[in-house]
Amino acid sequence: VWANQFTHYSNDISNKLRRSVDALSPNQKSALNEALKLIEEEGLENTAKRYEVLAECARKGISSLGLELFSERPANGLTAVKCPEGLDCKKLVSCMKEKGMTIAGGQDHLKGKIFRISHMGYVDVFDLVEVFSALEICLYQLGYRKFTLGASLKAILETYYSLAL
Repeated sequence: VWANQFTHYSNDISNKLRRSVDALSPNQKSALNEALKLIEEEGLENTAKRYEVLAECARKGISSLGLELFSERPANGLTAVKCPEGLDCKKLVSCMKEKGMTIAGGQDHLKGKIFRISHMGYVDVFDLVEVFSALEICLYQLGYRKFTLGASLKAILETYYSLAL
């Protein structure tokens, strides 16, 4: 019975994946193929390890700014952060955009309550340093100053050094 259920479940996922890929535009299919080539070149285990290291770097960076993670068990693809009391998260997202950086706000009931930093895809530690540099400046501009400038950069680089080098 279990084997039949697993086979049915596996076939169902395969069918849904196939339909999803078929629904992609030619440009999206090309981008997906390139992303898969990059993963193949780096190796799946190495890609997963890189995401793990970058996630830990981002978490340490957030902690060093006196900010709180949204999730008790965060994933390695992105870091969701609670907006501190008195900080307008929408203004933070806008400020980051003005600096050429993309972070996302919360959706639905989390709109204005969290912001999210992605570190999945073609991202490395230098991208995180750039994002956190802009984040520190934006936080300062918006009046949140519960950290020493450069704190997140120090935390990120020390974490990266201890885990990846």
